[in-house]
Amino acid sequence: MCDSAAKPRDELSLLSLLATHSPSAPLTAPERERIDLAAYALEKTTKPTEYPRDLPALDGFWTLLYTTALFNMPRGATAVRQYYDTSARRVENSFTVTLPIPPRTAEVVIGGKFDVAAADMLMLTLIDIQLKVQSPVGDRIRDLTPRIPLPNENNAVVGALKAFRKLLGRPPVREISKDVRTTYMGERLRITRSSGGELRVFCRQE
Repeated sequence: MCDSAAKPRDELSLLSLLATHSPSAPLTAPERERIDLAAYALEKTTKPTEYPRDLPALDGFWTLLYTTALFNMPRGATAVRQYYDTSARRVENSFTVTLPIPPRTAEVVIGGKFDVAAADMLMLTLIDIQLKVQSPVGDRIRDLTPRIPLPNENNAVVGALKAFRKLLGRPPVREISKDVRTTYMGERLRITRSSGGELRVFCRQE
């Protein structure tokens, strides 16, 4: 959790606006504007990120608190997280969805790689997708599918992935690349903006 304890005042201003918000829930235009202004104020307080020097600060799990790109979010998705392993140049985006068939809930993991594109920018490429479910015995998470490669061309695999996408929400059906700028990096809070204008706010998961 990204609680309010021992946070800089500018971080508290943004966190207070996101305290009761779910990343997959729509907001009104005035609410989005207040969040954007609070994020912008926080971005102005930090020194620019310098990759690859600052890559280790990304390592671990980050919980998504807010995104402006709801069209990329499956409806009702919960536990939306991002994981970085910078030594392996691996990034994973995951979320929990409700299935129309048993076991009813599952975790979708969309994995990829990243490269340093600029001092404050990473190029992310999504390359595989995996479905995980809760084991009926105990709390162990088990893989329902192996990592399924996302094709970079339209081929027969796309048809199967489209069915997968229809079942799970809106995971990608082919490789996707996009550049992401890190505009704020604190000990617990991270803000990114993509070239398409998407704003995301993450909190480091302990």
